[in-house]
Formats: sequence, C-alpha cells, structure tokens
Amino acid sequence: MDHWVKLANANGGMFSLFFWGDWANYVPGPYAFKTPEYPQFFYIRALEITTKFATRLGQSADAAYYGGLATAARALYQSTYFNATTNCYAACTYVSQVFALTLGLAGPQGSPTEQAVWAHALDWWSADATHGVPEHFGGGIISLKYSLPLLDAHAATGLALKMHMQTDRAPGFGYWIETGGATTLWEAYDMTATVGTASRNHIMFGAAGSWYYSTIAGLDRAPNSRSYQNLVIRPPPAADIIYTDSNLSLTWATASIDSSMGLVSSSWSTKVGGDSAMCGSVGEDAPLELSCEGGLFTGVAFASFGTSTGSCAKGFAKGACDAATSVDVVSKLCVGKSSCVIQATDAAFGDPCPDTVKTLAVSLTGQCGPPVGIPKFELKVVVPVGGAAQVIIPAWGAASSANVTEGAARVWSAGAFVPGTPGITAGAASADGLSIVMTVASGSFDFIVYQ
Repeated sequence: MDHWVKLANANGGMFSLFFWGDWANYVPGPYAFKTPEYPQFFYIRALEITTKFATRLGQSADAAYYGGLATAARALYQSTYFNATTNCYAACTYVSQVFALTLGLAGPQGSPTEQAVWAHALDWWSADATHGVPEHFGGGIISLKYSLPLLDAHAATGLALKMHMQTDRAPGFGYWIETGGATTLWEAYDMTATVGTASRNHIMFGAAGSWYYSTIAGLDRAPNSRSYQNLVIRPPPAADIIYTDSNLSLTWATASIDSSMGLVSSSWSTKVGGDSAMCGSVGEDAPLELSCEGGLFTGVAFASFGTSTGSCAKGFAKGACDAATSVDVVSKLCVGKSSCVIQATDAAFGDPCPDTVKTLAVSLTGQCGPPVGIPKFELKVVVPVGGAAQVIIPAWGAASSANVTEGAARVWSAGAFVPGTPGITAGAASADGLSIVMTVASGSFDFIVYQ
C-alpha cells in the first residue's frame, strides 16, 4: 500500500498514464471503451479496505493515515471526473457511473444528484435504453461485480435477473445456454456451441454466481457477522421473478454452503395455483417436488417432458418436443398421494428429442391445502448450530392478509406473529408491508405462504 501511496503522491493522486477497458465486455457492440478512472477507483477501494482492516485490528494510527488518504483521493476523483451540468462522471459511460455510485460520490441514495447519475447508468440497461442493448448486460467483468449490487439497491433486481435470462440474442448468459447448452461461465458474450475459441470454463464472470447465492437464493450474512453465525435470508419478491413473458419467469432457486459452522441453505419455490391444483416446472435432470397439503392428488391437468412453454401463473402449452409418456409417468408417481417427487430425466420419461435441453412442466389437480388460503410460496432454510437468522419471507401480497405455516404450525395470521413454534422467536411485517420478517435460531424450517 505504501508503494501505491508513493505512486499517487508522485502523480498528484492520479494514474493517468495507465488504464483498462471493461475486460470481457460485449464485442462487437457499444460496450468496448476505455475510461481513465479505473486505477483511481481501485486505488480508493484499496485505501478504504485497508482503513477497515486497520480499524477492526485497533490500529488507530494506520486507520487515520489511510482514511485520510482515501478522503483526499475521493475529493480529487470528484473534482476531476464529475460534470455538474450533465450529472455525469467522465465520458458518461455506464462504467463511470457505476464506479461513482459504488464509491458513494454522487450523494446519499435517493438524493437528486444520485438519482440523476443512476439514470445515466440505467440508460444502458432498461427496456427503453438509448445505449447498449435494451434489457441485456454487455459490460465486462469489472463492471458486473459492482452493477449487480447497485441494481438490487435501486429496486431493479427484476431487471438484473431478466438481463441474465434473455436468450434472444447476445450479450447475456441466457444466450450461452440457448445457443450452446452452457453449464459453465464462458469467456465471451458472443460465443455459441460452434462459434468462438475462448475458454468455456472461465471464472471471469464469477460475480454473477455470488449474486445467484446472495440475491436469487437470498442467502447472505448479516453485516459484520463472523462466519455464518448471523444470517439474512431474503428471497426476491414476486415482482422480481414473475413477468408478463412467462418464458423469463423464475419458479424456484436453491443454494447451500458447507460453511465452517455447518450447512447453510436457502431453497424457495413458487406455489402458484389453487387448492385444487399444484404446479411446477424444473430443468432437465432436476427433481420436481409437489405436495398436496391436507389431501391427495386426484389427476394430471398437464404434464410434459420436452420443450413446453408457459408457467404455472399463465398456463403451460406443449412444444414440438414432448415425451408421450409424460402423463402416464406423472400419474403413476403422484395421483392418490399427498406428495411426490418426479425426476426430469431421460431415464424416467425416455428421450423425445436427443441433443435438446428439455424441461418438465406439471400441473396436478386434487383437494389440497389447509384452510389458510391459497398456497403461493414455499421457503426452506437451514441455519447451522450456533447460528441465528432473519428470514424475510415475501408475502405475495399484503403481509396483513397472508398466512404463514412452518411445518404443521401456523406462525403468522391476521397480520400478526403467532408464537409457540420452537426455534422461531419473533415475527413482524416489513416496513413496506410486503414481507414477513421471522427471527429464527439454528435448525431447519419450512415456511409456506398462503394468500
């Protein structure tokens, strides 16, 4: 760090002779540019991290020294790159705005200047974007790491997820899956199964993987938690995962970490449907779990192992590829039972279309559900021994009208916490009234939301 400080002092706090592009961005396209503030941004980040280390270790002199350097560097960055007339940083590229927002230089979130700077970044990503490819992320590995938390913080998790799932064209991870059946991170956005010579097993876009854990599965640690002693488990709300275009909707996610304290996991699924229908879909080689709470499945409304389209919310339709055995297999596994697990595999259904990525979509009928409403959402969590967690459960509507069960016990009803379930110490509605916050100790919990 002292070497960095000497370099900064020798160059007035700047590194103007050396700068990078947003590595691995989408080319061809409007994303291939270089911007001179890269080194200054990482210099400030290094100073701030060093200051935090010194503070936590009780090294007050070092904390004051590096904190002072960080303050001076931030001031120089602001005066050098911010244009108060346009509310843009540097050349007004999305990377420049992301850097400034990450450093908090545009002011508190929600302030007029911060919102104006955010609008410039969003103009590269939104449906009506005037730069880039609308609703596609074409930035490289440097901006991806910082863009995803900013999208979450600005209530745009749904847009971030949509950018990942787009399959219509490059750039995007969904495009890799659609054109090449990708199961790993690739090195370039425009690669397909037959195009591109770069690596097809590359950690460069690894920030996406950590975001799947922390945001999509909702598995995260509380600030300042040691190991996984204090967890925050917060799955995304329905507005972020259900779209008008059902092909882009998300119906389940699961993540687990074998931490130093033991297993930590979060697994959720939408349970859209009524008392007389239980429904779900999974990708090939995954298990589909369906349950008929308080009753038995009586029939198969829809079943297809192949390339069906649609969702539980909008209804399914068979595609060109469909296993003729679909209904028979599902019927034998589920009808007359209160729960069933269906493996979406060629071994179970046969292979109706070789070399094609398939899905399993099923909707069952039956007299199901305890008398607490229509099942909407299920969240299973595991908190390790010695740990605790805040579990923030989307209400799929107003928390005041939701009912929540854990196992056979009701833990939330009529807008209030119902005490008495072991391991669950408290419950309250979130400030916006759209989630229910449960405080839990170590253990395994299975929450179901009814509306």
